[in-house]
Amino acid sequence: MAKKYKGTPIHNSFAGAKQRCNYKWHKQYHDYGGRGIEFLWENFNEFLNDMEDSWFPGATIDRINNDGDYCKENCRWATVAEQLRNTSRNIHTVDQVKEIRRLYHSGEKTQVSLARIYNDSQGNISNIINRRTWDT
Repeated sequence: MAKKYKGTPIHNSFAGAKQRCNYKWHKQYHDYGGRGIEFLWENFNEFLNDMEDSWFPGATIDRINNDGDYCKENCRWATVAEQLRNTSRNIHTVDQVKEIRRLYHSGEKTQVSLARIYNDSQGNISNIINRRTWDT
């Protein structure tokens, strides 16, 4: 079964997550396997049985709990925007994002002042305002 999936987005998600957890040579190993996150599927067929039905075009594998392992109970398919909200680097709540947009669009604050207020970079504030990282 795995051969016909080789190179597909679902197989690439499987392979990428497994590499991040299991191979010290992977550039992101320190963020995954290096912090104790395990990839618990034994093989691609197990992964496919658990995850294929909920996959959709453009989906990426996402861990619900960023400190948890890659397993059926802790994984879902998500859009890139959803993934960005679920990252350990995310520092804003949905309410803050709405307030950032309101303050900017009303003309009350500039991107630079919002970055200062919310202890973030102007680039991230711009991404929020322009809905590149938050689609809320």
